[in-house]
Amino acid sequence: MGKLLSWIILIGLVWAAIKLLQISQRKREAARRAAADAFGDGAGTDEAGSGAGNGTGSGVARKPFGESMVQCAHCGVFMPRSAALPHGDRFYCDSEHQRLDSNRGT
Repeated sequence: MGKLLSWIILIGLVWAAIKLLQISQRKREAARRAAADAFGDGAGTDEAGSGAGNGTGSGVARKPFGESMVQCAHCGVFMPRSAALPHGDRFYCDSEHQRLDSNRGT
């Protein structure tokens, strides 16, 4: 009888621990969504981008937080678009690579 009672208590404790973990995960996810909504990074929108999942009800898709990345046409390194040197439809990480790439084309 003592073993049965021990098993019942153990199963009850495991069940309670699982439930507490689920509650904690739900709270953490809600806090993450609230922070994403505050920063406007769109993480709270659903896959269609309708905004239905973020609680705002506006139906407006949000622009992702951050900046688009481009690749240097010479060396292939990725950098933010604002840091790149555009030349036509190509981007370069520095003026030396821009010069080297234009010399290679002639």
